[in-house]
Amino acid sequence: MRILIPLLLSLIALVGCGRGDNAGPSREERMKPRIAVTNDAVTMRRAPAASAFIDPQGVLKIDDIQVPQSPDNTALLRLYFGRMQMLRLQTLGPEANSGKPGSVKAQPDAETLALQTQILQQVSPLKPYKESFDNVQMEYR
Repeated sequence: MRILIPLLLSLIALVGCGRGDNAGPSREERMKPRIAVTNDAVTMRRAPAASAFIDPQGVLKIDDIQVPQSPDNTALLRLYFGRMQMLRLQTLGPEANSGKPGSVKAQPDAETLALQTQILQQVSPLKPYKESFDNVQMEYR
């Protein structure tokens, strides 16, 4: 009897520590290459490489260091930022700027996919992030 009670309590504790339905994404999911779109940046993540950021003005930063671009590439990145913001608003709706944690996977339209292809061809610092373009996540923040 003395052993049974601690054993039962241990079992209950283990069951209680299991992942619930509202648990966040697993480490494996977080480590996948992806594009995360927030209200002020488009971020390309590819572990273990540094993240690449595109801001509203079309400025590209990799590991917080601005990467010089031609005016044409800057305009292309600015257009991409705008398209991703429109997709974010369509995907998240009125809760887009609610600040709640989490993200929603989105599927870019044909024009945005063509723009992504053009970016990968023209903006050479983003070529290593090609896998990220397959997993687009719209974040609430």
